[in-house]
Amino acid sequence: MSRIPTPRTGAALAAGTACLAITLAACGGSAPSSRVDQGSASSPRTADAPAATDVPAVPPVTAPDAGTSAARGVRHPGGTGTGTTTTTTTTTTSGTPAPPGTATQPAPACAPGDLAVATSTDRGGYPQGAVVATLTTVRNTSNHACAFAPRVDFTIADHNGHAVATPAHLTTDCPPAGCAPMGVGQTNSYTSRWTGLPSGLLHAEVALAGYPVSRSSEFTVLAPQAPSCRDADLAITTTTDKAAYAHAEVVKIMVSVKNTSPGSCRLAASSADFAVVDASGGQRANLGHLVFDCPPAGCSPLAPGQALTFPQQWTPGAAHGSYRVQAAFSGYAPSRSAPFVVD
Repeated sequence: MSRIPTPRTGAALAAGTACLAITLAACGGSAPSSRVDQGSASSPRTADAPAATDVPAVPPVTAPDAGTSAARGVRHPGGTGTGTTTTTTTTTTSGTPAPPGTATQPAPACAPGDLAVATSTDRGGYPQGAVVATLTTVRNTSNHACAFAPRVDFTIADHNGHAVATPAHLTTDCPPAGCAPMGVGQTNSYTSRWTGLPSGLLHAEVALAGYPVSRSSEFTVLAPQAPSCRDADLAITTTTDKAAYAHAEVVKIMVSVKNTSPGSCRLAASSADFAVVDASGGQRANLGHLVFDCPPAGCSPLAPGQALTFPQQWTPGAAHGSYRVQAAFSGYAPSRSAPFVVD
């Protein structure tokens, strides 16, 4: 049995607008209020406040428990796309907060060396249109409490570092005494959900003002799936190099699958069987069983006029008579060569 390895094809990366939802969970310390703005993918900025008619209605909110606050983002036009991005943020706290600072003696700001920052995605590959969830954690790894309340910029970028989604910006409003500091070992977690991303090899980027940019490992968004090829879309042909052979001569065979339709389509066969049959259709020799090992989205599509070829060969030995070669792709009508003779 032969196996065709999973094909790997590149896909063009196009800038677009993605829909994003962000959740901020600050584990430890009093929760500051948060504000989310929408900016441009090509030039990140804090968006101006929209007109009153642009602000979505906010439903009644039940009074939160101690140590929990919530902020709702407003909708702003996507910077480079045609749609709208809606961002929602929620801040929660848990654990024993560090002692708060005072107006005259605020807690020291967290230095880059005080924090461990990591960004990841929930999967390594996504079909077109799926939600991509990212998680960024910021942990105080120092031996002292410190204040951490920077502006945070979220986006998705391609392998060249170009943004492919409209960035979102999270800012924190602190009281005059400063935001409650992060205790030793406490963590802030930022969760975002993206939709509408282009296909290609991408990664998440989270920029915390004054700190190094955090990037996730690369993930893949698959290109839209081409339709399956129908029988009428394909010309499946089987030929031999000659019409007659001596008994010890090698019969050289070529099987071709060509897309004759005006659009791209995927060969939907999961396997193919090649055999030599006699005049009555009985199998004389099994030439091989082929398995198409494709990803869940299917094998790479065939462009109009593109063909796949499958060379085979057979040594007849003492098999005198008239024969044909048959190629059977699962889900499609079998193809047979013209008769050939073995003397």
